[in-house]
Order: sequence, then C-alpha cells, then structure tokens
Amino acid sequence: MKNKRLINLSILLLVLLFSNATQANEFAFFNNVQKVFRTQGLHVSYDHMKFVQEGEKRHFMLTLESRRTDIDRVMLVGFYASGIAIQRTNENVDGVNISLTISRKDDERILISAKTKDILSLLNKKISTNQFVSSKVSWY
Repeated sequence: MKNKRLINLSILLLVLLFSNATQANEFAFFNNVQKVFRTQGLHVSYDHMKFVQEGEKRHFMLTLESRRTDIDRVMLVGFYASGIAIQRTNENVDGVNISLTISRKDDERILISAKTKDILSLLNKKISTNQFVSSKVSWY
C-alpha cells in the first residue's frame, strides 16, 4: 500500500514537472517572438500567440493587425520572429499560421501559412524574401 502511494506521488510529480517545463518552453518561445517584434517597432501580446495541435502536426498560430500599406512588413516580421523563436528554443513546430487583420473601413482578415523548413531557409538566406512570399507562403 505504501509503495503504491509512493509510486502514484512520483508519477504525479513527474507529470507536474513535465507540464511546467512545457509551459516554460512555450513562454520562452513567445518571449523570443515578442523581442523580435520590439526590435522592429511592432507589438504582439502573449494572448495573440498559441500552439495548435492538428493530428500529429503542431503549428504556431499568431494573430496580428496591420494597416493596408504595411501588410508585407508585418507578415514577414511574423514569420521571421517565429523562425528565430524556433531556432532559439528548438520547439517542435511543423508550420506557422498568421491570422492578419487589415485595418480599413471594413476590417479584412487573411490567413497566411508557411512550413517551418521554408521559414528556416529564409532565415539562413537560402531563399530570398521574394521566393519565400511567391512560392512558399500560402494565402487564404
């Protein structure tokens, strides 16, 4: 009876430690994204970032706002910041999805996504920004 309690407590402790480690890594990821945005004079809050599990694939979801004249810049900073965070935290992410609200009379929302390997290729200068936007980014 005592051994069973000890085992159950040990398992509970391991689960708690693992869940806190996961949350800490997500916090580090979100923090890295925020740092890159700040260097570009932009802001994104923690409640506009989350991880989404779709089957076996894990995506990073980022919700951003942009003026009509600043769409490309905000989008590229979003992908760049996500790529930097992936590199620094070694987070297992299959892709990045950006929900971008464009400020106008009637707000318009678009969804933009790219695979992690393509974002990392952009960061490592294996492809240009033009190649990335024209062939690696999906617009919805």
